Amino acid sequence: MDSCYVTAREYMARVHLCNCVICVFKCAIQLKCQEAHHVIPGDDWSVIPLCAEHHQGPVGVHGMHRRAFNNFWKVDETWLLARTAELVAKL
Repeated sequence: MDSCYVTAREYMARVHLCNCVICVFKCAIQLKCQEAHHVIPGDDWSVIPLCAEHHQGPVGVHGMHRRAFNNFWKVDETWLLARTAELVAKL
């Protein structure tokens, strides 16, 4: 399959194969994605791979809420999506 012609559903499936974007780039560990988080709700092109802790845990995007999460991890949506694209490209 040519990567130029993937659907949003196929892209999201690839994101699920990646390691958690926070674990990789902020914690220097390799923990598999357990949940894909929509940076833009409903947009399957704007998903990032997160472990359960970084998705819904106390230091996660839903546990802390988006603004506090971004401040705590020193990230923003653009950074998260760019790092996710790097992870997907390595598959």
